[in-house]
Amino acid sequence: MEKNEMTREQLAYAAPDLYDGGWRAADRDELQKEYDFTDWEADVMAEELEKISERIAKEED
Repeated sequence: MEKNEMTREQLAYAAPDLYDGGWRAADRDELQKEYDFTDWEADVMAEELEKISERIAKEED
């Protein structure tokens, strides 16, 4: 059975929960294994997690 790839919007929606759970952009390969992400999904999720990290860092300044 072929897995349907998630959309960028779905990944962006899920990213804050993963961030709150301790996942970070640097965990891309582990995220891919844990959640069975395609290469594209893992790349997009890492981008979204990085955006969250940058936004939080700016808010703390």
